[in-house]
Amino acid sequence: MEELCDKKRNEKQVCLNCGTECGGRYCPECGQSLAVGRLTAKNLAEYCSAGLLRVNSTFFRTMGNLLVRPWMVVKNFIGGKRVRYTPPFLMLVLLVSYSLLFSRWLGLTANRNDEFMEEQPEMTQHIDTILRFFTDNEAITALLLILPVLLSVRLAYRKAGAGRYNWVEYMFAGVFFLCLVYSVDVIALPTEWLWNWSSSKISATYVLLLGSIALWKAFPGPVWRSLKRLMLFFFYTFTFSLLYLVIVGSLIFSTELTFSLS
Repeated sequence: MEELCDKKRNEKQVCLNCGTECGGRYCPECGQSLAVGRLTAKNLAEYCSAGLLRVNSTFFRTMGNLLVRPWMVVKNFIGGKRVRYTPPFLMLVLLVSYSLLFSRWLGLTANRNDEFMEEQPEMTQHIDTILRFFTDNEAITALLLILPVLLSVRLAYRKAGAGRYNWVEYMFAGVFFLCLVYSVDVIALPTEWLWNWSSSKISATYVLLLGSIALWKAFPGPVWRSLKRLMLFFFYTFTFSLLYLVIVGSLIFSTELTFSLS
């Protein structure tokens, strides 16, 4: 028994992050654990709660890679190369905070005419409340929309190998792309302040372009078939997202109506 344990302890493994062959529990080169497997719900909880105030060179490296080739960040992270990147949920929290903070500093917060809305019919006020929820909570809205987007990927690319990834891995990929959205948004904020350009439109256009390339990289194939799948993806995304937001909006409306009646 003792010989078996020694043999197992001396077996060499390859670190998924840097490729170093080594024994033990951690890689001596990069420090990543050798017990790295597929992303699971446990990883989801760990990465959500890990180091919420930690910003270092890894953060800026991750941000730079997302801006240029986000598909490689997703591929490497899912494949086990995780030490080199900032956990996506931590990064999303930081980027959303920076976006809100810089918007306030630059005076880019939207002004609303509350007196005008008070004069409108009650139904119009309820609808305005729902729309305000979605516009005032962009990060929450974006997180809500991850689910229909991921479902659209699974449906549009089901014959191209979409089933080889589990839902948690898709969730990590989706959050990385949300990080890309807010990275571009933060960088584009000065253009909105100086020239009144819409930073949201700039980030949406940029992410749409890189996202299309990322889907082609993840599920390669003939050009005509890739375009067909991309169009299907956009159709599914629009349909599911609209339906999803209507359901969420209806829940908010019913809650608002209940409070107003009570």
